[in-house]
Amino acid sequence: MATKIGKVKVVVHKKYDQSQVMLLPVDMKSLIGEDHIVHIIDGIVEEMSLEALNEYYRGGGGSTYHPKMMIKVWIYGYCERIYTTRRLAKALRENINLMYLSGQQYPCFKTLSEFRGNRMQKMIDIIFKQVLLVLVEAGYIDLGDLYVDGSKWEANANRYKRVWKKNTERYKASVVERIEDLLEEVKLLQVEEDEKFGSSDLKEVGQGRELTVVLNSAEVNAHLVHLQDMMKAESERAQGDKKRVKDLGRLSSKIEEEGEKLLKYEEQERILGQRNSYSKTDVDATMLRMKDDRLLPGYNVQHSTSKQYIVNYTLAQNGSDSPTLIPHLDKMKERFEGLKLPVNLDFTADAGYGSEENYAALELEGMNAYVKYPLWYQEQTGELLKKKFRAENWSFDSLADFYTCPN
Repeated sequence: MATKIGKVKVVVHKKYDQSQVMLLPVDMKSLIGEDHIVHIIDGIVEEMSLEALNEYYRGGGGSTYHPKMMIKVWIYGYCERIYTTRRLAKALRENINLMYLSGQQYPCFKTLSEFRGNRMQKMIDIIFKQVLLVLVEAGYIDLGDLYVDGSKWEANANRYKRVWKKNTERYKASVVERIEDLLEEVKLLQVEEDEKFGSSDLKEVGQGRELTVVLNSAEVNAHLVHLQDMMKAESERAQGDKKRVKDLGRLSSKIEEEGEKLLKYEEQERILGQRNSYSKTDVDATMLRMKDDRLLPGYNVQHSTSKQYIVNYTLAQNGSDSPTLIPHLDKMKERFEGLKLPVNLDFTADAGYGSEENYAALELEGMNAYVKYPLWYQEQTGELLKKKFRAENWSFDSLADFYTCPN
């Protein structure tokens, strides 16, 4: 504040003293607004069963930070877009909202990381269900009127480091072909040995077996052991053939090199499973076509909503929505367990979910399905009738069970 006394200007400031000692404890809750999200997080987490959370602790040893405190801290951190452990550990010492939620406890970044990476991953369904229960009891959502849709979310992965199933199959086939050619050479050497020394030697290493079989890494390793035994037997002979030993060593090295490649492609096939691709830097992510037509590693996130609140979610590795619905319904049934559901439950989805399997699953759950089938729009606009070579427009003989082409 500035005032004038005569011709002299007097400036007055509020008292400022950094060394001032606080004699009384501060009630941090009183410093936070009544409508602040901190109180919502605090109330929801406090309603959780401590017994259910303790299932994720072994017990014994030293004391651990309270799970409710850790959950509150991480939820508020996400609300404030604090995603890394070091930033959260720093905020715990600087942010009064986090100080209140943590009870002025300061877990280090390693402890925060361990909790999120191990325990919180398993607790997430408990947390989600508790929030869902609060929303239902408060009347914010109506479980009798649900809508489902999918969104493709880009993964935090290198978009250029990816593995395609067709490439893996092609490269693996080339490796197998090269190994089979090498084994044919081994087979010729085996025949030469049989002609020279008779058929009574090397029975313990599989003499006479067929070398060209359906190959895998384990079978290749067995052949390598066979080669090593052949080299050893040849070296121990009084008049061993050095050229033969050299040839066997060369073949052994090449087969071992190709076997490592084969093992790599087998691992890629294991990771791929039923998928057509995955990202090398996030093997759970699949290459998906995004809405802007870019091909990126990502996930197909399925979410059911009620009055704009998400009441169920699942992650899928499939770019199509239709095959994701039944697993989504199974997860929803699990999350809704114990909640009072209305007798008539309406379930709405777009035509991407239309299939006989999905209609049957919704009927089995007793839901009123408002789900168009994929050709509904084309039928309504008349576009389908213009496509005379579609099977839907062909004449069908139900007795003979065949279609007749218009031509």
